[in-house]
Amino acid sequence: MDGSALIRRVPLFAGLDDRALDDLLRIFEPVVFAPGENLTRQGGPARCAYVIESGHADVLTLLPGGGSARV
Repeated sequence: MDGSALIRRVPLFAGLDDRALDDLLRIFEPVVFAPGENLTRQGGPARCAYVIESGHADVLTLLPGGGSARV
């Protein structure tokens, strides 16, 4: 799927006009992650946002006493 079709499926971006969509697509960069690979870590800097085209991602939060929980 091309980037513009993918972005238009995301409710947050669905209302963008063509110019705004073009601006967004200029910084859009497809990446592939292996199963089990971490996308980011809790408390780390936010450097980007992710749009998942296929597959899924688990979101885990660190618990105060140790361990983690799926949210």
